Amino acid sequence: MLVAGAAAAGAVAASAPAASAVDTQRVRVVTANVNFALDGATVRQRFENYSQRADIVLVQEAKNVNFHTLLGDRWIVRQDVSDGRGSAKAGSAVIVRRSIVPSRSAVGPVQLRLGTTAGDCRTQARYIAHVTVRLNNGGVIRPASAHLPPGSCQTGGGSAYDEMITSLKNMSDLYPGRLVIGGDWNKVVRSDPNDLSRRTGGRIVPRALPEDIDGFYKPARLAQDGSVREVGFASKGHDAVQMVLLVPSTY
Repeated sequence: MLVAGAAAAGAVAASAPAASAVDTQRVRVVTANVNFALDGATVRQRFENYSQRADIVLVQEAKNVNFHTLLGDRWIVRQDVSDGRGSAKAGSAVIVRRSIVPSRSAVGPVQLRLGTTAGDCRTQARYIAHVTVRLNNGGVIRPASAHLPPGSCQTGGGSAYDEMITSLKNMSDLYPGRLVIGGDWNKVVRSDPNDLSRRTGGRIVPRALPEDIDGFYKPARLAQDGSVREVGFASKGHDAVQMVLLVPSTY
């Protein structure tokens, strides 16, 4: 009986996952510019394609679609639509796959940080949408979606672009180690637009495909599984791109 019991215990131990597998959660983060000129049906069709390879989707140019009504129960949508269709506040959103969190309340309410008023740039103000996400393993990250101003707004130290980079740097100061930014940077991400990484002392680092303007900044100390890759077509000039993070339970 003792032998049988030991054998059974051994079988259970052999089938149990390693501690590292339990403690670390693999999170697929995708960023996508969906183009504000597209209709909801097209946005949803493309989303359904690239989101198959996503646990968190960071979208930009979403001001003319309401993702709350566009998606089903598999997703938790955090988009500020309080000002209605076309509002700058709805332009960026964070969308979380329901299965990666223990409950819907594990995804905090959307928070908006003013990136730039745009000033003389002749565009709407830019807001950074961000939320707290507590994962199934207990780890906590803060994904943020950002749409940086275009080339016409990038000239000079006081430009709308530099103003928004400063806002992102200040966010990194507020949430050191947790902030994960995905966005359309309108500059080559690997070039470290306006020295964002350098200005944080290297706390966050850029991750993107070569010469791509769509990509991420992630905490330097947060492990990444593999390289950034394209996972589908989002809109003209923009592919949805994916970065996979390995988030410890103690994070």
